[in-house]
Amino acid sequence: MGAKVGVFFGVGNTMIVVYGLTYMGYERVMIPLLMDFFTFHFSPFTSFLYLCPLLQKIKLFMHQEIERKFLVKGEFKSQADSKTHIEQGYFATEPGKTVRVRIRDDKGYLTIKGPSSKDGLARYEFETEISLEDAREMMKLCMPGRVDKNRYLIRAGKHTIEVDEFFGDNEGLVMAEIELESEDEPYEKPDFLGKEVTGDFHYYNKYMLRRPYKLWKDEVEFEKSEDSSERL
Repeated sequence: MGAKVGVFFGVGNTMIVVYGLTYMGYERVMIPLLMDFFTFHFSPFTSFLYLCPLLQKIKLFMHQEIERKFLVKGEFKSQADSKTHIEQGYFATEPGKTVRVRIRDDKGYLTIKGPSSKDGLARYEFETEISLEDAREMMKLCMPGRVDKNRYLIRAGKHTIEVDEFFGDNEGLVMAEIELESEDEPYEKPDFLGKEVTGDFHYYNKYMLRRPYKLWKDEVEFEKSEDSSERL
């Protein structure tokens, strides 16, 4: 089912169009009605935040993202099939809902994430591509701070591992993610995968936006000295 959302953010005399939801069938009637109701009573952005959890509950546009996170140890770059640069900013990082804009090389993306499961393995996510120009303009509306990183894609069996090398205030952190079809799906674990940190809020990008790695990396260094097999 295809999807495009139209939500408007006002900046002075400029209106930035953000892609959103259009659905076939009954949803094509219901979504505009919901949007009209909320935007009549609230500002467009507040309406968007109200609608995110509502639409998530009825699961109209989000797919479930299931992934495991690991710290990275040793050399990995020689195994990478590709490398891209990512910069991302956040509109909202409230519990249960995250709204971000991302620039990945020459492409832009708008992403909405719902709450994580108790073990941190699964959460609902919606992402759509937007123009690079819109992404750059939307970055100006984001909360203070940016997440800046290079992403390397590495094949491991039938899966692709995403390895993120962070810069700026998060420099020194290298982390890997592997997306799965189910929580108990088996996967290959290359030697560069170290300690699993799935569900550890310290390693959420939105947490590092507020409290970057440089402020707590000594805690990780202590763990490394306790167990040399879990070095970054």
